[in-house]
Amino acid sequence: MKTFITILVLISFAKQSQEQPVWNFQNSGTTSNLNDICLKSVNGVETLFIVGDNGTILRSTNLGLLWETVNSSTTLRLMTINFQSYSDTGYAAGENGIVIRTTDGGNSWNTMQSNTTNTIRDLKTINGNIKAVAVGDNGTFLKLENNLWTYSQLDTVGLNSIKTEFSGMVRLIIVGNNGTILKTSNSGTNWRHIYSGVTDNLNSIVDNEIVGDNGVALTYGLGDSATAVANTGTNNNLRDILNTGIYYDNYAACGANGTVLKQWYLLNTNTQINFNSIIRTTYDIYFVVGENGAIIFTNSFLITPN
Repeated sequence: MKTFITILVLISFAKQSQEQPVWNFQNSGTTSNLNDICLKSVNGVETLFIVGDNGTILRSTNLGLLWETVNSSTTLRLMTINFQSYSDTGYAAGENGIVIRTTDGGNSWNTMQSNTTNTIRDLKTINGNIKAVAVGDNGTFLKLENNLWTYSQLDTVGLNSIKTEFSGMVRLIIVGNNGTILKTSNSGTNWRHIYSGVTDNLNSIVDNEIVGDNGVALTYGLGDSATAVANTGTNNNLRDILNTGIYYDNYAACGANGTVLKQWYLLNTNTQINFNSIIRTTYDIYFVVGENGAIIFTNSFLITPN
């Protein structure tokens, strides 16, 4: 009943427009930059988590209606957060190689030894012998096995986002600065560079879609083929891309100067805030987070833009 009431309240905040989604600001309770948002789902219960500067962790147990601050046990900047599928175990990481872990659904967090002081930009969990992988500055690649993180340097440029999938052994694709794309088909033992055709920083990858600085969007082929550039209609830096899970409206992205894209259509958010991360809940509510504690949401995202 509480969840149903919450959904009704959120819907009442966000009346549908016939042309553009209606975006609404929420009170995050912080002015720290917010860098990543994720959704934890266990036994049908969804919990939203956000991480940011100054060790900020925010949590919402009512689909974003209210946000509470969680003690992260650090004041370092947190850049990424992710939970194991259908599990109360999760990880957050960021500045100076900080990695923290929770095993109780995000109530308490403890520091892990990451074996690097490089800033970690992205972390993904895996359900297998390898529990998580992460990437960061100066070519950093981390792999978690048997509760121990191992470090290796794959390149000299910053690595910003990692995609995980299974194909016998773990197959990983990493994107980074200067148009860098790296791929492995054997859990990170061997890597090869993939030609991107651009020199822009690439910031986020999901499925076969990549976004980066200067409005760059790339489609990655099934093999080692060159990427095809999509027209995003913006020159703003794009920071995050999301698969919406809806077959006719697959991708959404966010970035600098209030940029939000739906399937490469530029949407009007009525703000110039720099956004860093975007997510969709199973109730078709979309959240975008960014600088100065900004959180905006809409439940009318599927409406066709101008």
